[in-house]
Amino acid sequence: MVTANNDLKVSQLVLPNGSWNWVAFRQLLHPHALEHFFNSPVSTLIVGPDRCIWEPEKHALWDKVLTNVSCYHRNLTDTPSCQICGASSESSLHILRDCSTTGTIWLSLLHHQSLPDFQNLALVDWLILNIDNRQLLVGTNVPWNVFFCSLIWQIWKCHNSHIFAASTISNTDLIHMSRAWALQYI
Repeated sequence: MVTANNDLKVSQLVLPNGSWNWVAFRQLLHPHALEHFFNSPVSTLIVGPDRCIWEPEKHALWDKVLTNVSCYHRNLTDTPSCQICGASSESSLHILRDCSTTGTIWLSLLHHQSLPDFQNLALVDWLILNIDNRQLLVGTNVPWNVFFCSLIWQIWKCHNSHIFAASTISNTDLIHMSRAWALQYI
């Protein structure tokens, strides 16, 4: 694991456009520590001297999410497979992007958006690509990163509702609900 330089300033990790410099973060921090910055906007307030105050955590949030893969490794289930589509491995990335159910949602959105490598990235890189993307959702005034966060939350909730309560929602309704949620945060 790479450790932080005590002389490094937060301002050195911000790009001229005001967003985080993810390339610098990847060189500085363990990939599991990056999650702490995903939803942290760069502050525009001057609060005091600029200094390094964070310490990387050992475990990432998605390591704690109870997917079938993580439950299987903890001997809480007999199979790591996805109960919705039958894929052999239900990981966080599978639930949020690769499951056939969620895949159709992304495909309906991606033919309008310009997001290279969307389907080919590992979880952390995929999250960073989307959370750092400030382009507008096509046809709306909603920033992609806000919509993306809303949509993956709705996908997670929908996945759990399907598993634990046998309830479903149409992809169109899920997208509309995510857009409505995103509008409340812009």
